[in-house]
Amino acid sequence: MAASARSVRADLPVEQTVEVIDRLDLSRRLAPLTRCLRCGARLEDVAKADIVDRLPPRTRHEQHSFRRCTGCDRIYWAGTHQRRLDQLVARIMSQIRSVHDPAGPPAGPAAAPDG
Repeated sequence: MAASARSVRADLPVEQTVEVIDRLDLSRRLAPLTRCLRCGARLEDVAKADIVDRLPPRTRHEQHSFRRCTGCDRIYWAGTHQRRLDQLVARIMSQIRSVHDPAGPPAGPAAAPDG
């Protein structure tokens, strides 16, 4: 079966994201904030003691939960931007049709690593 080319019709980024997720039926595969922004590899929990020497001074004192990229070794934590990220993910998830489709199972909770 040949794939047909389609354009995204929405103008705003959040609505574009929702449109693509719905059109490609991706809701059950979503796992927000579980992949590295740099290389796309999975994030895993890491002990603060293992990476403390790589942290900025303020982060070293204020944060206690960390995730590390399994690919490029980048470190993530719940910084000042975390609330905005959580709100963005919640907004997108609330608009996805297939999450709310009574004919199918729900997509489940979004996993959100620190960072």
